[in-house]
Amino acid sequence: GCRGFGRVLGIDLDKVVPDPSRSLGRKAIRPWAGRSTRWERAELRRLCERHGIRMDVPWSALTRRQQRLVFEGDGDWEQGRFPGVLGWFRWLETRAYKLHVRVLLARYRAYERCPECHGRRFNAQALLYRVAGLDLAEWHALDVRGAYARLATMSTGSAQGELARRELAGRLAYLDRVGLGYLTLDRQARTLSGGEAQRVT
Repeated sequence: GCRGFGRVLGIDLDKVVPDPSRSLGRKAIRPWAGRSTRWERAELRRLCERHGIRMDVPWSALTRRQQRLVFEGDGDWEQGRFPGVLGWFRWLETRAYKLHVRVLLARYRAYERCPECHGRRFNAQALLYRVAGLDLAEWHALDVRGAYARLATMSTGSAQGELARRELAGRLAYLDRVGLGYLTLDRQARTLSGGEAQRVT
């Protein structure tokens, strides 16, 4: 699952091979371009020799099958084979407690929709709850102004509910006052502009 981010972390292959006009011999595989990955480049060379993959032609000139072999490999290291670029990234994941490894992984991350919540960021159980006829994902999709309008006209069934309603309405009214009424509630903080972020806090 996605732990509520609505996305699962994969590897963005367009970041791994940013320039398809480069050949494998001329470091088309971006994360293996540096001095610290000589061993990986040697393993790649052996893989290419085993499967007749040319290292002196542009990446884009290789067949889909050849490209897949480079990415997915032809077996495990234990069998004297090579698990490819993706196998290397899986191995890196086991070393993610090291800061420099986390930084490297972040550089090649792809953000894909979570197959469980389909990007809605709530599991089926959470979506069973409805407030004023909307489930949590539908509330999240509202903009600040729309959510405030709904809360303002909503009646609550308990003192605790009324307190929560007033608290939320107050926060939304503030965001609207500072000119952020157009923001949707599911907007991730990291996507706000500098001016928006300043006004939110």
